[in-house]
Amino acid sequence: MVKTGDVVEGRYRIIRTLGEGGMGTVFLAEHALIKRRVAIKILHSELATDASVIERFMNEARAAGTLGHPNIVESTDMGFTNGHVPYIVFEYLEGTLLTDEVYRVGGLPVRRAVRIAQQIASALHAAHSASIVHRDLKSDNVFLTDKDDLLDHVKVLDFGISRFLEADDDQTRRGMVMGTPEFMAPEQITDASNVDHRADIYALGVILYEMLTARRPFSNDEDPRALMHRIVNNAPPPLQRPEVPHAM
Repeated sequence: MVKTGDVVEGRYRIIRTLGEGGMGTVFLAEHALIKRRVAIKILHSELATDASVIERFMNEARAAGTLGHPNIVESTDMGFTNGHVPYIVFEYLEGTLLTDEVYRVGGLPVRRAVRIAQQIASALHAAHSASIVHRDLKSDNVFLTDKDDLLDHVKVLDFGISRFLEADDDQTRRGMVMGTPEFMAPEQITDASNVDHRADIYALGVILYEMLTARRPFSNDEDPRALMHRIVNNAPPPLQRPEVPHAM
C-alpha cells in the first residue's frame, strides 16, 4: 500500500489521494528533485497479477505518452513500486470534470458546449490518426482546466481500455463488451469485436447531448441490460431546447 509521505522509486513523494477508480488510485505527488507536482496512478495491488488488466494499464500509458496532443492528458513516466505494482505519472491538472460542471450549471450554453466538443473532437482525431480507439469516452473522462487564461481548456483522460487497431487485442477478438453503457454506440453493444473509431464519435454525440440538456439520452442505473436494449432499439429523446440550431 502507498500512503502519504511515501517516496515511489526514490523520485515521487506522495502528498495526498486525489481519487480512486476501478483499476487504480490516483495520488498527488511531487518530484523529489525538481519539485514539480504530478498525478500518479497506481494499479490496485490485487489486480497486479492479472495480465489482461496490466495490459490495459500499459495501454493507458502508451496512448497518453505517445499522442502528444494539447487536449489529451500527458503521461511523463511509468514504473513499478517496491511491491512490483505498475504506476503511471501524468501531468497534474487543476480544474473540474465536465460531468460536475454540466450538472452544476444545469446544462451549458450552445457556444460553450460547441467549444468544448471541438476540443474533444480534436483529441479524438489525433488518437484515431494513430490507430487508437478510446472506447470509454464519457463526460467523466473529460477534464476542464484553465490554460494561459483560456477557459474550458479540455483534457481527455483515461485511455485504459483503448484499442490499438494495428495490434491484436484478445479481449476485443473474443467480443467482450467494454465501456460505459450510457455512452455506448449500438454497434459497440451488438458487435464488440468490430469496434472502431466511430464508437468514439457516437460517444462524443452523447457528451454533446448531455452538455446541452444536463441529462443523458439513455440512462438506467438499475438494469444495464435493459439500458443496452433501449440504446440498440430506441431513438434518443429530443433535446427540448428550441434555441439549439437544428443542425446540431
